Amino acid sequence: VYSRFEQLNPSIKIVKEVTTFAQFFQRLEVGFAGGSAPDCFHSSGNYVVQFAQKGALLDLGPDISTNKVDFSGIWVEEDEMKVQGRWYAMPTWNTDDVLYYNKTAFQKAGVAEPTDAWTWNDMLAAAQKVTTRGADGKVEVWGIQIQNNNQGGWGSMIYANGGDWMNAAQTKTTMDQPPAMEAMQFIYDLMQKYKVMPTSVDNQALTQAGVTDPFIAGKLTMVTAITSNVPTYLANAKFEWDMALIPKSPTTGKNGSAYIVQPSSITRTTKLPDRCFQLLAWTMNTEAQRILATDKVKFPANIAAAKDAHGGFSTPPPAHIARAVDTMGFAKPFHFFASGAEYLTKMEDQLAKAYLGQITMEQAVKLAVSAGDQVLAQS
Repeated sequence: VYSRFEQLNPSIKIVKEVTTFAQFFQRLEVGFAGGSAPDCFHSSGNYVVQFAQKGALLDLGPDISTNKVDFSGIWVEEDEMKVQGRWYAMPTWNTDDVLYYNKTAFQKAGVAEPTDAWTWNDMLAAAQKVTTRGADGKVEVWGIQIQNNNQGGWGSMIYANGGDWMNAAQTKTTMDQPPAMEAMQFIYDLMQKYKVMPTSVDNQALTQAGVTDPFIAGKLTMVTAITSNVPTYLANAKFEWDMALIPKSPTTGKNGSAYIVQPSSITRTTKLPDRCFQLLAWTMNTEAQRILATDKVKFPANIAAAKDAHGGFSTPPPAHIARAVDTMGFAKPFHFFASGAEYLTKMEDQLAKAYLGQITMEQAVKLAVSAGDQVLAQS
């Protein structure tokens, strides 16, 4: 995408800076304070709100209006990209949650592959059949993984069950309410009751054994994860794999998924605001989005490019990659607010105790609710 932009605009040279997600926003904070922040950058929902409220981002509204930017046909989250009615970000790509599965392992075990009619019970039954144990009784291949994260993990399960982890007013954590608690308990039972999902201790053991990605290594047969995993699996998996909808809750009969349209912003103090806006506008136009779609680098924000099964993102492999688009029919966005990243970290730290097997999920959720509410009270 950037190479093509430079071809079309030879007077502009893009200098890319790449770092880990964990370090990225810390570096931005330091850059904003010291005057060394990048001119423009990819961001994340909660940080858009946080940085906008701190006055670090350029208001894009005037440029959007002057250039008549058309958001029709684009997945956009205005609650994420607008703060107090002003645009501080523009959409670049999309991400929702799907179920990835090792098709080769399913076939070898003689287990029917996931269908759109699957419920959590069907997923559990399949996980029990594809989980394999050695002569010593220890699990060698796990059936399913649902990670401790609202994105790619428990968030989609809670949504499917008709729940949420926070109220609409963003004043109260609601993970302890029956719909959300039931979903969290199901995840806990996968680990502790049915023994088909690795605990964090099991995952740590895999890491110590040199396994960097359990799914790619064939140590996980199913995993809920974001669509951004597609290029990694295409490049590295040595077996046939596919995608499915995250199964329906047996209580509600509905699927669930969380999604986020990845935003890009411009630093308020940049000396190149016009060129930065030109780049942001380019990345969401049809040509750029089709590059993302064709190469499957990212799940595009352009709906037509995402749906295109003849050269676009929905073109196999894998066979059912279009499930990413289907998921957007019921996916729900996250909650975005200035202390949202801190809020999730505090909650996940408490939930980790259940994922480690140290306490029950009910106890962990109670602690997560308390920790989350403390952050909300200070917001």
